[in-house]
Amino acid sequence: MRERTHPIISRTALAICFAIPILFGAAGTAGAAVYFQVSPDTLVLGNDGWYEIGFRADDGGIAYLRDKTTGEDVSPGNAYGDLWRIQYAASGLVQSSSFSGGSSVLAFSYDWNPADTVLTFVYEKDLSGDRLEVTVTIRASEENRSDWDIHVENHTDDEVLKVYFPGQISFRQDDVERFYFPYYEGVAFNRSFFQEYRSTYQTYQHVFMDFGALQSVNGNWALYTLPDDDFRPANLGLSFSGWNGGVSVYHHMFYAYLQENGEWKGPTLRLRIGEGIEEVLEDVRTDRGWDATPDLETRAGDLYNGIRQGVLVKFDCQHVNDWGWAQPGETFAWVDSVAGRLSSNAIVHLVSFWPEGFDNNYPDYVPPNEDYGTEAEFLAIFDNSHNRKQLVMPYTNPTWWDDESPTFDSLGMEVTVRDLSGNPVYECYGANCGYIVSPAHQAVKDRVYMTAEEFTDVFPADLLFEDQVADRPWLYDTNPSETDYLSYTDHLIDNARRSARDIGLATEGMLDALMGSELLFFDSVLLDKKAGWVSAWGNDNWSVYPLTMRLAHDKMGFYQHNLAVEVMTHDKEKLTYNLAYGFGLNFDMTGQPGMIDNEWLEIDEVFQRTVAARCTGKRMTEFEYLDPGETVSRSVFEDVTVIGNHGTSSYDWGEHQIAPQGFYAFSDAGDLEAGVFTRWKGADLSGEHFLAVERFKANRVRMEHPSGGDGVFKEDRPANWVVSSQIHVIAVTEDGGWVDLSNDPSTVVRPSFIKFPFRSEEEGEPVREILLSYGGLPEHDPQTGVADSAPPKRLSLAAAPNPFNPETRVAYELPRRTTVRLTVHDVTGRSVRVLVAGRVEEAGRRIAVWDGRDNAGRPAASGAYFLRLRAGEETLTRKVVLVR
Repeated sequence: MRERTHPIISRTALAICFAIPILFGAAGTAGAAVYFQVSPDTLVLGNDGWYEIGFRADDGGIAYLRDKTTGEDVSPGNAYGDLWRIQYAASGLVQSSSFSGGSSVLAFSYDWNPADTVLTFVYEKDLSGDRLEVTVTIRASEENRSDWDIHVENHTDDEVLKVYFPGQISFRQDDVERFYFPYYEGVAFNRSFFQEYRSTYQTYQHVFMDFGALQSVNGNWALYTLPDDDFRPANLGLSFSGWNGGVSVYHHMFYAYLQENGEWKGPTLRLRIGEGIEEVLEDVRTDRGWDATPDLETRAGDLYNGIRQGVLVKFDCQHVNDWGWAQPGETFAWVDSVAGRLSSNAIVHLVSFWPEGFDNNYPDYVPPNEDYGTEAEFLAIFDNSHNRKQLVMPYTNPTWWDDESPTFDSLGMEVTVRDLSGNPVYECYGANCGYIVSPAHQAVKDRVYMTAEEFTDVFPADLLFEDQVADRPWLYDTNPSETDYLSYTDHLIDNARRSARDIGLATEGMLDALMGSELLFFDSVLLDKKAGWVSAWGNDNWSVYPLTMRLAHDKMGFYQHNLAVEVMTHDKEKLTYNLAYGFGLNFDMTGQPGMIDNEWLEIDEVFQRTVAARCTGKRMTEFEYLDPGETVSRSVFEDVTVIGNHGTSSYDWGEHQIAPQGFYAFSDAGDLEAGVFTRWKGADLSGEHFLAVERFKANRVRMEHPSGGDGVFKEDRPANWVVSSQIHVIAVTEDGGWVDLSNDPSTVVRPSFIKFPFRSEEEGEPVREILLSYGGLPEHDPQTGVADSAPPKRLSLAAAPNPFNPETRVAYELPRRTTVRLTVHDVTGRSVRVLVAGRVEEAGRRIAVWDGRDNAGRPAASGAYFLRLRAGEETLTRKVVLVR
């Protein structure tokens, strides 16, 4: 071993240190002073209050990490003593531990600079003119952190492909409480994962960020990269090692590419010791500069309200066509018609609208598939959705192209990613195959930008979904357009930033480096669990810990996977999962038969608008599990708390009882309470009830009840509602009218509470909500949607009786004179009967009658039908049921 010393420290002084440890404090610093100690076996770096790191004196390998807040070791060091390992393409591994003892071929030295509190290790290998030099620097801090850098110089004729740094940091299985890992929204592996010798390895960019954190009975540490000018691909993992009697290890490896005389410098790694996960995540936000970056509301601009209030609804045109939901050539018209039944602010996600079907014809999405309708009909989806105040988001995939697409046919193999052998990278999804394209190639860049222009200038989308951009595992790219074989992801990021100038972007996956360009991330560990992709973890060995949401929920919008019906919000489990962990709600209109009649669309619309909208783009400031089994979670999104009951038993919270797999959300100000309940306000309910209560200003309370049957509910009487006769209970119907229930036998007004009925129908009209009003009957209120008896201020449509036989009266109200078309459609979207067509010169209420027959006078079959009212540029749809 050779010792390199700072000029102000003599070799003699360092020699004395072998016998007598000496403390070198950082001059002029306050707090926990940094020290460096030398003994024959160990170099010790630490400070007085937070941490101590022991290094092997002969080769620099970590001997231990000590959490000084507990006084215990949180790691017995690098497995096999390797501070680093380097993987060559042909000659295999070089390990730092092989420098132990020193020789003319392998030399190790160190240097301590007390003025800058920097410890430097230098490793030099020189064999027959082939040289390797590795420099590691550790900058100590008076706080709980130290910063680690590695620099590699390769003077051999072999290529360096991987740099393991720091080498596997070990910890004892029996000491683990949690290991936090950035897989999608984030997971925490518990002790049994390690005791069962399980493992996981994930590539960064397939995980959100380069991060790992241990919580143990002896203390805590966390390791993560600081911001860098370039994307630094890495592989992160947890596994078992037989070293030192058997330990678990955190595996951390950078991908690299160094030819002869090449140099590589890794990003700075920050090691924190002594902090819990809550404090660490706060530090990460600061260290990576995310505290100071614009939030989602600022970046989304005019799109923000639509994003936060709208359920994302997937329309797969290929499913519509192949499953016969629409007549040949009428797919686009069917999509437009069904989108008209959605609430305003829905996000209409268009998939498989291009020629040849899903995962074919990329990157050529338009003109759309002529078998589904005309370009004008496709454009009408965009225009009509915008008239309904909905956002439109088409699907694209810029990362791989169909080798039979027109664009690929014209450009050929020159645009493909090439592996280290120079071969094009070909991949298949089922029967559909194509080439991964190089994002550095100018033709690829131009085509990606062209797609953004097509969906702004020709077909005016609001958002553009770019599949796989954040979720594609990193790969080498030796395409001649690449100046650096490591820059594949850098160019993906650059292309996204360019497209984001013109249109809001969304992508599959979650990647910290894309937070400045994307608005929405799509994916979740829930899908991987349901698909069995993480079965090797063991179902009881991990839990969701939403560290990604803790770090970035105010910067991004989050959803489950955009395509997978398995994780769409079609049941309580997903509803609660999404709201508890910070996802928006989504619905697959074409994922399987029967979706168009599914009650979950209305449930999603209610809870997206009342709960998710108040959490989207807000920080997740707190998260914890409330029970040892980690089945009940508590999440705080600034001023809204969500209790998620993920278990199979009810859970009591104050005067409420949350249903199994249900949730309870409430605001700090008391103006929101929502969830799925078996007890409400201290009163047991019959079955499970989905409720959302909002309290507006001082004189309005709104309760929505999208599922759960009829019932009688209680609301606390506001203190300022002093005159009982001024309290009104109003059933608001779907057509915007209302029925006063103040004198209903079930309505009870008491000094401390108000009881009232919630029935699915009043006076033959479907009930949308109950409004409690103080001080008189309300006029139209844009927040509550209640209209008075004056001429209507908005379009309305209702039918009674419903279900019906032989006829139903269809009431519609027009706010102004306009052209009107009132039609009946079956569940496939096919037109059955035209009831009204023409111009109406006066606003007001009108009645049409459908006698259950089609346009030819034939009796229609029993079943569900849809009334569609188009008045000018507005459209309303209501369901009716004919019973023969």
